[in-house]
Amino acid sequence: MKYMRGSNRFALGKLILLSLATLLLVDGRAMARTASGGGTAQATRRDIPQASPHGKSTRGRDNLSRMMRGQRHAPTAPTRNAPAVLAAFRDVVAEPRESAVQVLCGGEQVALGTIVDGDGYVLTKSSEVKLPAVCRLADGSIYPARVISRDVATDLAMLHISAKGLPPITWNDSGSIAPGRWIASVGIRRLPIAIGVVSTRPHRVRGGMLGIYPGEGLRGPLIQSVVRGGGADRAGLMVGDTITHVDGDPVKTPDELIARLVTIPPQQKVRVSILRGDQKIDVTVQLGTGRRANGRQARLQEKLAGPLSDRRVGFVAIFEHDTILEPDQCGGPLVDVDGHAVGINIARATRVSSFALPADVVRGLLPKLMRETTEPVSRKTPDNTLLKPVLPPGSGGHN
Repeated sequence: MKYMRGSNRFALGKLILLSLATLLLVDGRAMARTASGGGTAQATRRDIPQASPHGKSTRGRDNLSRMMRGQRHAPTAPTRNAPAVLAAFRDVVAEPRESAVQVLCGGEQVALGTIVDGDGYVLTKSSEVKLPAVCRLADGSIYPARVISRDVATDLAMLHISAKGLPPITWNDSGSIAPGRWIASVGIRRLPIAIGVVSTRPHRVRGGMLGIYPGEGLRGPLIQSVVRGGGADRAGLMVGDTITHVDGDPVKTPDELIARLVTIPPQQKVRVSILRGDQKIDVTVQLGTGRRANGRQARLQEKLAGPLSDRRVGFVAIFEHDTILEPDQCGGPLVDVDGHAVGINIARATRVSSFALPADVVRGLLPKLMRETTEPVSRKTPDNTLLKPVLPPGSGGHN
């Protein structure tokens, strides 16, 4: 499929969607929320290219103004993710939607995915994907999928499907995304899932807190002090204990211990193996948050606005945006107004914000994720029949 990226039609469409977003959001009804550790980002009119007083752009702005005047007289004002607003972003997602997939387990969508290589390699959110899994493409065809590798630090999984000539996502080459920029979350339909504004620059999100200060020990991370009232204290860990494993995974240095813990959400219980002298002991520790209100706030948010992603902490780098996604809508591409991916949606983090992995972080992992296969990729099912796409009735080009 050929797209009119450089045409007057695309330029006009881009102007309309930017102007529409400005009219809807700059008036203060939809600002980017203040993120933890970051400031409030707000789109302003100076961020948006203004129409020339001459030529086709003026006619586009006139059409937009007439449309908005009509909306003002409607019974209710248009919301950011109303179909009429999302329709202005149709051209923006026309190309990247071809690089998005639905990931289904047991017939239900559990995540979205992003095609990163034409030979059937698809990135998705690892913690949401259980086997067996299938991928539904934008044209409606369905392929069985294999998980060939997972990356704990980013919660990404690489899937492989037996398809050739797929359109890989086009990445934003700048390697950065600034607060206040417009973005669209892409699925397999012709309109975006939702639109929003970037809230923060990339930063790290910590996981659960064990409640100790570790140091270098001869046999592993040595507990140098224990935080009173923390999870380790309640579980009976003591100064001088050496930690050897967390949930069965060996940890040999304080850095390895920290790297393992940051991937585990607060409030979750973990099994910690220690050496106390020559005695081997296993204890169960409930991780803390570092802030007492965090756990209560998360539970309240889930009651108010539905479920959050189970894995929403412990990322090496994320940026936040004010798009409201469902947990099963993570794993797909997040694009700028040029239709280029600036990241991969990875978690619904709070009632009013979502997390995305920056494009440069994801691209740096691709060679590793495509190389570290957990099992040979086969084009045959267990009964030795060739895998073939299945086209469900009435599918192909949903609206």
